[in-house]
Amino acid sequence: MLKKTIMLLLFFCLLTTNTKVEPKVSVFKISTRELQYGPEPWQTCTNVFPHYTDNVDSPIMIFIHGGGWVSGDKSEILSKVKDFVMKTGFPALNINYKLSDINQQILDIETAIAFSKLQTCSNGTYFLYGYSAGGHLAALTAALTQETGLVGVVGVGAPLCLEDWVDYCDAFDEQPPPPEVVTNNLIPTMGEDWLDYSLTNLALGPYYTPTLLLHGTEDFIVPTAVNDCFVDEIAPDARLKELPGNHLLLDKEDTEFSEFFKYFLAG
Repeated sequence: MLKKTIMLLLFFCLLTTNTKVEPKVSVFKISTRELQYGPEPWQTCTNVFPHYTDNVDSPIMIFIHGGGWVSGDKSEILSKVKDFVMKTGFPALNINYKLSDINQQILDIETAIAFSKLQTCSNGTYFLYGYSAGGHLAALTAALTQETGLVGVVGVGAPLCLEDWVDYCDAFDEQPPPPEVVTNNLIPTMGEDWLDYSLTNLALGPYYTPTLLLHGTEDFIVPTAVNDCFVDEIAPDARLKELPGNHLLLDKEDTEFSEFFKYFLAG
């Protein structure tokens, strides 16, 4: 009987040792501070961090704003980031990056990743969480980076399959989709070889990073169908889901992330 009890205790210890740490959600307050995550003047971020009832090391959420690769600022999604941190308990870095330069944008995100691992609340792991073009940058960086510790990617209204997005925009004869996305967005950022930066054309083999793609049911800028090819051809384990809402304002976004964390990652 004693031997059996010892074996059960050992088994339980192994289970608890191998389980990823999930942050407490008993958050009663959040704070923000402005930080420089790298030496370049544009490499700034807002650190949004929760005050737990217990201190917990956890993954850092790295938020990446949208703006068609050529515009935008972290301030535009700050309220979303604060709300997310309050509801989920994950600390966050909401970053700026150099506009209209895809290779520098990837480097900026990698620099932010390295910086995130230095934070006292970090356990050395991180999520990349991007809106619109920021979601494309999140998935692209996940596919290309050599940085360790990536837990997962979340893209909200993110055009991962660029060729399908361009075809959709060309066929849409009224706003809001920008009618000249190749001329105004893709070529200024990625050059004439912009197709090389589509997630379907990287030629890296299967994409294994756990990925959650969220689209609004009323999103006429980047509809769900734009990313069907990513799930069908590149990342069969990715979760592609529609929520009530438009391009970037989705209902229960944090709830979907919590389910994603629980079922895809924490097990």
